[in-house]
Amino acid sequence: GRIAAMYADISNTTNIIAPEGGRIHILRGVMVDESVDWNASIDGGFPNTPSHYEVRKVAGSYSEKKDAKAVQREIILANFGGNIPDTGPARAWGKNQKLIPASPREVFAVGKHKPQLHVELSQSVLVVVSLEECNFSGHRHVPDGWWDGDGRWADLRWPDGEFGDGCWFAFVRE
Repeated sequence: GRIAAMYADISNTTNIIAPEGGRIHILRGVMVDESVDWNASIDGGFPNTPSHYEVRKVAGSYSEKKDAKAVQREIILANFGGNIPDTGPARAWGKNQKLIPASPREVFAVGKHKPQLHVELSQSVLVVVSLEECNFSGHRHVPDGWWDGDGRWADLRWPDGEFGDGCWFAFVRE
């Protein structure tokens, strides 16, 4: 009955423990195609991203995998429940949980898969961050996608900058 269903849901997290004071959200069946062109990947998940945004200028850091096929992925989102000073705590948490950072294309696929994710997670503004760094204009950056009202945008942010309680970090299993 209900208890078995609750247990089944809990067991599906396979021993992933939320960050202290935070929470996790697992998305199943997210269609990811690492062979898709960078800008097409952005447009698929975050269609409001203007052509001049920096995220559009880092395609060379995230080359498409020519032989890749579209696959369903499980994306694990981790939220720390408050501000963290940089990406360090998220990286350490993921490593401790035996997870690896989701690729930017996996993050963009989340935008396509869940266009109302911010509503589902009861957050007016929500950001999903890939921890796969790139270099742009001599600085380290991480790509992200964010939801705000009916709009979805992608861009870059500094990994050494503060991340607020609206930020979720994306991971996949090793």
